[in-house]
Amino acid sequence: MLLKKPTGFIPMEDEGRMYVTFELPEASSSTRTQEVMKKLRDILGEFKGMNHYTSVAGLNVVTGASKPNSGTIFCMLKPWDERTDKSEQLFAMVAQLQARFSAIREPTYW
Repeated sequence: MLLKKPTGFIPMEDEGRMYVTFELPEASSSTRTQEVMKKLRDILGEFKGMNHYTSVAGLNVVTGASKPNSGTIFCMLKPWDERTDKSEQLFAMVAQLQARFSAIREPTYW
């Protein structure tokens, strides 16, 4: 039975939330971090599948670091039954966001 069980990571699942984390170059000011965070929030606000989001400057939720050159945005998506279009599904939204975020040159880490 162990030989037939699939191996690897647990596949990603659409749980209705996502985290956007970024890091600016070392010694970047918290003011610069806030400016980048505003650009990211403006992009997030354009997505129909997005319910609401909140941001925390100075926190990198991936590394647990607390420093002025990083930030995290916690996003809640609309319920599944309201996200019926394929473009509003998690993987489609992530792909679209990555494309849009790539135009922002300040962060060195996503």
